[in-house]
Amino acid sequence: MPKLHEISYSRDRTIAAVIDYYEFLMGMYLSESEVLQPPASGWPSINAEDFGPLGKTPEVLDLLRHLPYIRHQHDDALPEAAPGARFVDYQTDILDQTPSHVVGLCSSPHGGYCFLLDTEFGVVYWIHCPSYIHANPSREPLTGEAEVSEDEAWRSNPAWAVEDSFEFLKGQFRSLNFVPTTEGVVVETQAVVMEEEQDALLVVKGIWKDHRWPDMGAYKERECLEAVEGYIEEDAPLLQHSG
Repeated sequence: MPKLHEISYSRDRTIAAVIDYYEFLMGMYLSESEVLQPPASGWPSINAEDFGPLGKTPEVLDLLRHLPYIRHQHDDALPEAAPGARFVDYQTDILDQTPSHVVGLCSSPHGGYCFLLDTEFGVVYWIHCPSYIHANPSREPLTGEAEVSEDEAWRSNPAWAVEDSFEFLKGQFRSLNFVPTTEGVVVETQAVVMEEEQDALLVVKGIWKDHRWPDMGAYKERECLEAVEGYIEEDAPLLQHSG
């Protein structure tokens, strides 16, 4: 198992890992037109003056300036990066209440953030990580803990090195444990308890496999999404929502 003290933060590796994750999602279900890429000099709206009240470190601000974000149209249309997890756009959302060295990557249906990137250690904490995933991860979480104060209870959640955290999430999509049911909604198959929805998910997963997922070289994204959305709209409308 990797150990916390063996991990370190790298700005360039972190940016590359986030961009790679966006590209993976665009290759599966996310519309490329929804993704805004930063200019070479970074997003000008993310600066020390405007973000001063948040007390973020220079490392965090530099990171946020160089991440891609999702185009805002209206709140309920923001696509999910994982079940119930919606990307945070720091060009428009500066309500972050995490510590100075921490970035909330995705908002959570439980409130707050579900993925916290800690630039102090170079790790991502998964808040409310499902127990079955934590018990049988495709990539081992880190062992060893930083000193935890009363206001840092989030550190008790499982954590992975930045690159491993995104590869781990991609693995959930490849195995169809996470299943996109529209271009913006991702369903966690293990969380579906109604028999009718479970049966519908089996059909949806079959559609993905019929379109050659997860073979990225052969997968037919547009045809697959149209087939999935057509089936759900007609026969399984409850799967249009992740929760």
